[in-house]
Parts: sequence; structure tokens; C-alpha cells
Amino acid sequence: MPTFYDQFKESARQFPDNVALEIQRQDRVDSVTYAELTRMAESVGRWVSERVQRQSRVAILAANHPRWVAAYLGAIASGCTVVPLDTALHADQIGKLLKNAEATLLFCDAKPLPLAHEASQGLQIQLVLTEKSQAPEAKSLPDCDAMFDAGPGNFQAASAAEDDLAALLYTSGTTADPKGVMLTHGN
Repeated sequence: MPTFYDQFKESARQFPDNVALEIQRQDRVDSVTYAELTRMAESVGRWVSERVQRQSRVAILAANHPRWVAAYLGAIASGCTVVPLDTALHADQIGKLLKNAEATLLFCDAKPLPLAHEASQGLQIQLVLTEKSQAPEAKSLPDCDAMFDAGPGNFQAASAAEDDLAALLYTSGTTADPKGVMLTHGN
């Protein structure tokens, strides 16, 4: 059975110049083709696979935009499990989820970066920015722009079995603490 990433790659092979993602900005619409998204995702995948072990947990704390998707696709392509986090959470909530998920990387937008720093105190987790930032606390952090500039190289997506974990999604926690819902590649 093909994985989600396999299906994405097949769409990219068939329709490289078609729009894969589109986001409405205040003054324009930004579009990303399947070919562009593949390059972005595989650049992230290369960077991730060079730094963490397969099946590591990679969290994403970012708004809905093409770089979020590139981080997601790159993480699963590198054989890791993605842990999407809600940007409306408080630092203590984010910290609990990062700890529970045993995340080793956290992709983060510049806006929630202060929350990410606070949430990751005492955890063995590397922060990664989705875009360059001039903020003092972002100065030494890796970012997706550098990954995109470096390119995918000879990146090859990791093979995934149907029962390998692809994503760990947390419930809203309205009646109790959030629970992790495990989605495999077969899901």
C-alpha cells in the first residue's frame, strides 16, 4: 500500500507544474507547484535525516502555510513521526505535549518562538525556524530558508511500513489532558 508521501510524489511526478498549495495573503495569492513543494520537502527531509534518527518525533508549531506542509512532508519522508501542535496553546501546554511526544526537533514560526523557547526549557529538543528571523533569540537557530538554499542533494525518502507511525495528533483536551492519537502510514 502506498504511503501518503508516496501518493504525494506520484502527484508531483504526474503534475509537476500544477499548483499544489495556494495561500491567500492580504495583498496577493502565493502559489507553490508540486515540483517546488517536492524540492522544499526533500530539502527539509535531507536536513532532518542528517540530524536525527529515523522514527524520531518532529513537532511543528506554525501557522498554516507552505513551509508547514514542507516540514510535514520532509519529516515523514525522512522516516520521522510528525507532531503538529496548535499555535493557540500556552507554553506549559506545548511543553507537556513535547515531553509526552518525546520530540527531538520543533519547527516553529517566528511569532510563537518565545513560547517555543519557554516550552522547551529542560527538554532535549532543537528549535528550527520555518523562515529566517532577525529576532535576537533566533540568531543561532537553523531555518528552512537555509535548507531550501542547500537543496535536497541526493535525498531518498525512507521506506515506510504500513504500521510505522506517521503522525502523532493530540486531541483538544477539552474534558481532560490531550491524548495522543497515533496515525500509521497505513492510515
